[in-house]
Amino acid sequence: MVEELSGVTHARRIKVRRGEDKIQTDTVVLTFDSPKPSKQRIYTEPALHLDGQTIPVKGEAKFLGVIFDQKLCFENHVKYLKNKCSKALNLLRVVGHTNWGADRATLLKLYRTLVRSKLDYGSVIHGSAKKHVLRALDPIHHQGLRIALRAFRTSPIKSLYTEAGEPSLEHRRMKLAMF
Repeated sequence: MVEELSGVTHARRIKVRRGEDKIQTDTVVLTFDSPKPSKQRIYTEPALHLDGQTIPVKGEAKFLGVIFDQKLCFENHVKYLKNKCSKALNLLRVVGHTNWGADRATLLKLYRTLVRSKLDYGSVIHGSAKKHVLRALDPIHHQGLRIALRAFRTSPIKSLYTEAGEPSLEHRRMKLAMF
């Protein structure tokens, strides 16, 4: 299979990055494993070579902005997403200053653009993760709605959804998965 890939790259004149550092950062082997390990199964990592260089085997790989891991549990992706969205929420806080900030409609548009778009991207893929992993994103969603609506921290979550016209993240993931 790798030989075929090498042949295709040469036939179509596609250049593969050369150098020790380049191939290690751009090309990795990621093997997917069962979430429940078997005692009887003996696993050996494959040794794949592309143009004479060994392709490293790693435990996780980032592909089109989604971090895949061996067990497809997406815990690291959710942590990465949570960190990225919290930075966008800080910007939303600055723009939504109570004395001179933007109005509610503008803040909701900014929330949908800066935060919700990040939460939606790849949700069809990482939506298969365990519920407790995905629930880690709910506080980001709720915090963003509170900032946009200028609601108190003690405001009930369902009233935030109603006031903003936003569904919960779980319902949004189901809607996006239906196409």
